[in-house]
Amino acid sequence: MTKIRRALTVTAAAAGAVLLASTPAMAVPNWQPWHFPTTQYDCETTTPSAISTKVVGQTCVVWNDTSVQGVLLVRNNASVNIKLDAGRIAWYDKNGGFLSSSYCTTEKVVVPGELTACYGKSIPFTVWGNKVKGQYDYNGAWNETVALTY
Repeated sequence: MTKIRRALTVTAAAAGAVLLASTPAMAVPNWQPWHFPTTQYDCETTTPSAISTKVVGQTCVVWNDTSVQGVLLVRNNASVNIKLDAGRIAWYDKNGGFLSSSYCTTEKVVVPGELTACYGKSIPFTVWGNKVKGQYDYNGAWNETVALTY
């Protein structure tokens, strides 16, 4: 699993992603390139979409001393373009209670081999054990990633 996480990150770097400091990125309602930090982030395993095993999603978190930010990554490993209709980052407490969510509401065409990200809002980093999960709508099917506990 770690090899998959690192391979995804290395591939993103090779694609020309810009490195940021360890502070969370700005959340906006648009899909963006994956700007991974050099430290203080973690990603869960990739999850194939309901429609195709060649389209995968993954939940990541980026944190600093005071805040944590959820990020939904979607990679198109298919040989054709796909269209993402929406993305969602949802936060849950350690007991499974809903805390908040952020959305990427713009449509995004993802070309073969492309990795795109939906950055959730930054929330205060107060306790360990909470969870974040990514969800995305692709070709009319709602897909969920594995929840990441931080």
